[in-house]
Amino acid sequence: MGKRWTDAERAEAVERLRAVFPAGSSAWTVLRHVSRSGMLRGVSVVTVDEKGRPWDVSFLVARALDYPMMDGLGRRCLRVGGAGMDMGFHVVYGLSRVLHGDGYAVGQEWL
Repeated sequence: MGKRWTDAERAEAVERLRAVFPAGSSAWTVLRHVSRSGMLRGVSVVTVDEKGRPWDVSFLVARALDYPMMDGLGRRCLRVGGAGMDMGFHVVYGLSRVLHGDGYAVGQEWL
């Protein structure tokens, strides 16, 4: 499977997300879907904008981490494969490593 996003798209997403998630900030994850087999999850990443409103940044995260999007049944979220671990933590840890070089620079909580 090749890249889903161009290098320019990924770089733009990383630049925007660095402003959204500075070191020490938190990202909230929402479990939107679990496949029957349990091997696939739909996860959204949410933050709060400057006016205090929830902001779903899943599309930017998908670009930054080269994840596919799941857009069925009204759910627009990251398509995350695998099982046996906390996939919300996995996504935010990966995002934090891409943004800051440290997987623990951005915290994660479930909504």
